[in-house]
Amino acid sequence: MFTAAAYFTAKLPGSVFDEVMALPYHIYVLATAGTNIEATRPIQFGTVLVLVAVVLGIDLVAIIIRSYMRRNKRW
Repeated sequence: MFTAAAYFTAKLPGSVFDEVMALPYHIYVLATAGTNIEATRPIQFGTVLVLVAVVLGIDLVAIIIRSYMRRNKRW
């Protein structure tokens, strides 16, 4: 999540190797910058939903791996 972070990008990435804004910073920019912040509210909520889903997904994968390793005593 941090290796691809850029301070600001004005366009969508074209490939997997392009720079992107970090999700927490993107949420901050949407909530504080601009003249019509209420218009960006749905984008803010969508970005928060994506960030929460990514964190929960990573946690779920870690829990599954931990359970598998404990069950098979491979540590």
